[in-house]
Amino acid sequence: MNSVIYWLWLQRVLGEGAFFKSLLAHFGTPEGVYRAAQAERKSSGLFSSKQLERAASVSLDDCTKIIYQCRAHGWQILPFDAPDYPEKLKNIYNPPCVLYIDGTLPPVDGLCTLAVVGTRKASGYALQVANLLCSGAASAGAVVISGGALGVDSAAHTGAITAGGKTICVLGCGLGAKYLYANRQLRESVRANGALVTEFPPYTQAARFTFPMRNRIISGLSDGVVVVEAGQKSGSLITARFAAEQGRDVYAVPSSIIDAQYSGTNQLLGDGAMLVTQPNDLISPYLQRYPYLQGHEVPDFQQMLARSGRRNANSDFSAESQKETAFENTQKSRSENAARAEKVQALSGDLQAVYAQLGSDYEHVDVISERCHLPSGRVLSALSILEIQELALSASGKRYKKL
Repeated sequence: MNSVIYWLWLQRVLGEGAFFKSLLAHFGTPEGVYRAAQAERKSSGLFSSKQLERAASVSLDDCTKIIYQCRAHGWQILPFDAPDYPEKLKNIYNPPCVLYIDGTLPPVDGLCTLAVVGTRKASGYALQVANLLCSGAASAGAVVISGGALGVDSAAHTGAITAGGKTICVLGCGLGAKYLYANRQLRESVRANGALVTEFPPYTQAARFTFPMRNRIISGLSDGVVVVEAGQKSGSLITARFAAEQGRDVYAVPSSIIDAQYSGTNQLLGDGAMLVTQPNDLISPYLQRYPYLQGHEVPDFQQMLARSGRRNANSDFSAESQKETAFENTQKSRSENAARAEKVQALSGDLQAVYAQLGSDYEHVDVISERCHLPSGRVLSALSILEIQELALSASGKRYKKL
């Protein structure tokens, strides 16, 4: 606990996202900063006035409470000097003093890691592309990283999970915070197939400033960042900027040149981002760096499209209307009944099996799992995607019914 408690103290004093490497060069360790006299801290010129105030007021007892909170919930605290703190993240300009983890963080330093980001109010085209790219990349052995928000983030996570891969969700709030209730089941699936990660202490609520702050972690954990859909003011462009500054690869998905919703993505391509049109575009650049990838097969994209029932990825998916708490699509070209029937016909694998067991009344996920003869984790993942596709509806207590 000794090292952890001083890292927690330093984080509380400096604030999340702060640069602390110069402090370590001056004081040696977080404990050295803690034990230094206030006059010495001030004379170092490395603290702001507010940080100096917090250095005098934050106690180790405050940090001990955080440690006990995390222990009670089974959350891991990973300080900067821990052996398993990711080197990828250590090497960015301002890494987090501490990471809080719910689940099992994959050993990202030895794995190909790809961040996939985009707007919350995603078009059907963007949702399908994100899902297919991440499904293909995860099948090929990559770890998918995103932010757990609605829209592209959710499609990215679910694509990785349904492919049997690993995924990491970097939160813009603390573990245990009441944020985005509509995506609670997806977060459970991510935890079961990877990890929820944040630098914010438990129960810290999301705020406007916390999301740009967490974006540097998304890019920092990644080898490359894929922007699927973004307007000129999208927060995804912040992640892309961080990626470029951190020396990561930046990818973008091409789309309409007359729709402002894609103007940010197209601008990235104009600025030199690499074009991505299939999963292999994301895997082939890393085959030499990560030899284990050569033992995995990258799914054929045309076959993936055929299995999904969408040979033309831009034709029908955008016709879906999303519920208010999930995604908003930009257009409707078919009636809801016709679109739903087409989506049901395109289901396969776990999605088809789970959908077949849904009824008109809400039932607990364990009941559905038993009838499907599938593990509850896979059923939850499938249900998350069915919700995205507006084929299932959830209620409190992990209950679902056919929509």
